[in-house]
Amino acid sequence: MKSKFFFIIALAVLVLGATALPVVSVSATVTIDGGGLLGRYWQDTFFGIDPLIYANWDWYDMAPPGPYPQPDMVRIDPTIDFGASVAWDWRPFGPGHQFSVKWTGYIYIENQGAYEFRLTSDDGSWLFIDGTLVISNPGYHAPSSVSEKWNLTQSLHEIVIDFYETADYQCGIVFEWWGATGWEIVPSDVLIPEPLPNPMGGVPEFSLAVPVVTSLAAVIYLAIRKRMEKKLE
Repeated sequence: MKSKFFFIIALAVLVLGATALPVVSVSATVTIDGGGLLGRYWQDTFFGIDPLIYANWDWYDMAPPGPYPQPDMVRIDPTIDFGASVAWDWRPFGPGHQFSVKWTGYIYIENQGAYEFRLTSDDGSWLFIDGTLVISNPGYHAPSSVSEKWNLTQSLHEIVIDFYETADYQCGIVFEWWGATGWEIVPSDVLIPEPLPNPMGGVPEFSLAVPVVTSLAAVIYLAIRKRMEKKLE
């Protein structure tokens, strides 16, 4: 009976550890519909930093580091397909608004190998995989594409896509990979959104890695179990 009790404690450590970063409610509508990536949207700011069009044009070369202020909207986007499908007129906050988006989550790779990804955007965009910048497509420009091949193991891989729009003209972003029929939208069934962020304390990229938490919980459980067995001898 005691063993079961301590197993429950270890399991609780696992569950709580997987969401070790604090989570608070977000004052925005959250839409969840199957797989996809978690999108954090900022209206009229550059990832929460005001103003969006800044005197230092280096802003166009790389998104500012976190922590980020609370987003104006948080939602799950099944796919990143906001280009030709919406006539390059994507307006999540309505006409006349500049905005920026940070999508985070995981991509599941079924077969190890080299995968070619492409970001097409108006204006700037970046793709990070496992914390490494894979695609950089910054600047103030019409829809343009940048692609890159990347070797990936059979596993879940962390993914971040940053995007911003700086003018009220064409606007959109598309995330694709090279498939059997050519360039294809990365489908929702290989994308996994991360848990909701803690916007008041900054927006963490990812929670504590599940393998680390699993190992920690196992060690705690085995240590408690061994101690209990010695007491019963």
